[in-house]
Amino acid sequence: MKHTASRFTCSLRSLRIRSLAFAHLALLIPFVLPADTFGPYTYTVSDGQATITDFDSTCSGNLSITNELGGCPVISIGDDAFRNRTALTDVTIPDSVTNIGNCAFAGCTNLTTILFTSNAPTIQDNSFDNTPATLYYLPETTGWSETVAERPTKLIPLWYSSDGTQITITDLDHRYVGHIPLPTILDGCPVTSIGPRAFYGCINLTSVTLPESLTNISDEAFYDCSALSDIIIPSDITNIGSYAFAGCTNLTSVLFTGDLPTIQDNTFDNTHATNTLYYLPDTTGWSETAAGLPTKLVPLLYSSNGTQITITGLNDDGWGYTGHLPLPAVLNGLLVTAIADGAFVSRALLTSVTIPDSVTSIGSYAFEHCTSLTSVLFTGNAPAMNTTVFYSAPATLYYLPGTTGWSSSFAGRPAVCWNPAFSSTSLASGVFAFTLTGNASIPVRIQASDSLMSPHWLPLSDTVIPASGTLDFIDPDPLALLPHCLPPVT
Repeated sequence: MKHTASRFTCSLRSLRIRSLAFAHLALLIPFVLPADTFGPYTYTVSDGQATITDFDSTCSGNLSITNELGGCPVISIGDDAFRNRTALTDVTIPDSVTNIGNCAFAGCTNLTTILFTSNAPTIQDNSFDNTPATLYYLPETTGWSETVAERPTKLIPLWYSSDGTQITITDLDHRYVGHIPLPTILDGCPVTSIGPRAFYGCINLTSVTLPESLTNISDEAFYDCSALSDIIIPSDITNIGSYAFAGCTNLTSVLFTGDLPTIQDNTFDNTHATNTLYYLPDTTGWSETAAGLPTKLVPLLYSSNGTQITITGLNDDGWGYTGHLPLPAVLNGLLVTAIADGAFVSRALLTSVTIPDSVTSIGSYAFEHCTSLTSVLFTGNAPAMNTTVFYSAPATLYYLPGTTGWSSSFAGRPAVCWNPAFSSTSLASGVFAFTLTGNASIPVRIQASDSLMSPHWLPLSDTVIPASGTLDFIDPDPLALLPHCLPPVT
């Protein structure tokens, strides 16, 4: 009996030791909850911190990644989390993220813009494999260099203020060149306003993506942004201030995706002579003119799967639609990613179309028998489409420098990079002269101004660059000092 008792005592002691060991081990192993989902995100939580492990492949367009899941901060984007999400075009990384895993955004072939709102996280060399994105970052953030994870980076010298609940963009360095993607969220708060003179005199700002969170554009916000040629106004905008776009002398198209906001008669003073304000069906407040400019209904039909938009055509009022058709990148807060089969078939009065960079596919016969359609400008990478899209339409396809997937013939139509550049200008003996270079036969509208400080653009000529790729232009007006040119769709 003693022997048995002794064996039993040893077993209790052993159990106590093992229990203590397991308890100690439990303290060393992180507490990981099983994967959960919220909206398009799949994620795990470990020690009160969330990691995104997967993302809904049907989502598209412009994505501002959430900074919180399951009540926990999102600190990591896991391996392969967004891999091959080819419908994404723009992504904003929240300031809570400190790590981006292997191949996290690999194969996102239409993802051209990734905006970081804080310091550079830990990023793997293969995080953006086969993804053409530029990585944008803000002032006073650290860890950035000319390239990160084998992708080019670009500083956005953007400043803003916060009242603790919302953000106002206050300033952009006037030397900034090219496109700027404005974030939806900064410091955990929505970007709701662009402050007075925030982009004043940014003459090399070519395009702006305005966030859907925006409700106000203040006085003189984009005054003298003379390189802007078109802009899309988000649907929640309720106010646009005095002279907000005054002096944007290349601005030929403004598309409103919501109701007419409060707008001033001088909001678009001294914009391009052909500037038109376009608006969509089922929006209110519109008449034949607004802010002293003509308005035009774009009678679009479209469908939605809850995450993205497909344009299906023009409604019955659209049979007489004439001239240029600017297609929006966003409708009802969702990105326009596709144009349906036969969407614009036999719209014989269409002369030009702008396809936004959000569109990734165009269906068969979409522009069949559009017999007056001569120019189609694509602002992004080449979408998926076949040779029937422009069947019996005489269109030339134009695309912008830096975009991908194009060749000299595309979808059965000639495709040309619209890349004019002024190589020299001179003023001598009362004659203004310059040389314009670019691809042969691309159409250009040449304008000039007599002021570098506050340019007022005057049209000089509608012409094409000759087969040599060089156009020597002479104008007898000695006051024309600064030339400029516009794309072929206006």
